[in-house]
Amino acid sequence: MKLGYIVFLLCAFSFLFSQEKLEEGFYTEQILSGSVNPLGIMLDSKFYYEIPLSKSEDILFKTTKVDAGLINKFTPADDSIGIFLFIEPIAFFDLTLTGMFQYTFDALGYGFLKVDGPQADYSPEVQEKIKPENKSGWWFIAEPRLKVQFGNFIALHTFSFNYMEKLDYYGYYVEPHYDLIMKEKGSFIINDSYAMYQLNKTLMVGINYYNLFVLDTKYSSQKIAGLLAWEPEVQFVSSFFAALLVGSYLEDHYYKGQFFVAIQAGIKERIF
Repeated sequence: MKLGYIVFLLCAFSFLFSQEKLEEGFYTEQILSGSVNPLGIMLDSKFYYEIPLSKSEDILFKTTKVDAGLINKFTPADDSIGIFLFIEPIAFFDLTLTGMFQYTFDALGYGFLKVDGPQADYSPEVQEKIKPENKSGWWFIAEPRLKVQFGNFIALHTFSFNYMEKLDYYGYYVEPHYDLIMKEKGSFIINDSYAMYQLNKTLMVGINYYNLFVLDTKYSSQKIAGLLAWEPEVQFVSSFFAALLVGSYLEDHYYKGQFFVAIQAGIKERIF
């Protein structure tokens, strides 16, 4: 079966659980994600410098900070490397800006897949018959996020604007991260909403609604899922989390009415 890679976005769990004390310094993050329907795997790595913006213990300002550094997203079909800036000026709002150079390669049998148009068949069976190629391009993301907490209840909404551009190519192709057809220059938006309840300091349950819309082709995908997230105290790392998302597609070209499963685990560590 052809890999479809990751089609979900889990929120940043550093906000959801009891807050660790912010310390200025260099950090690394490693997040491993996997999904079924479509089948995929991705390793997301960051190296950055974190600067707390306030020494206040007020709930609105004690988590405010700026993170800036390098980011790398690796899958069996491509590698995207670039820079990112995360700004949290107040507890209920943050903004992430990311710019990456993306290289799609066929070394592992996947790679860049051409299709004839926005309505082309790109099912896993068809993708197996398309000869993969090497291709490079750019990927830019702007992600504002709103966060609200009342006691143990937490709600988050992320709006993600994505722009992708392939170099030296004119036409349509299969975008594997989100399992859709894109033009050589195109944009899509994602609305990702969570409503959650914190059971204790380490465990959280909730629901997720996810909608993706491609501006050029008018393609749309919607899904709803249940969420289970866990962040235990682990020695030798600043934080560790694991999350499970199980749900169904409300709207999608191939997966409407089908179930999907996504898992994610990550660690954050202060270097110095």
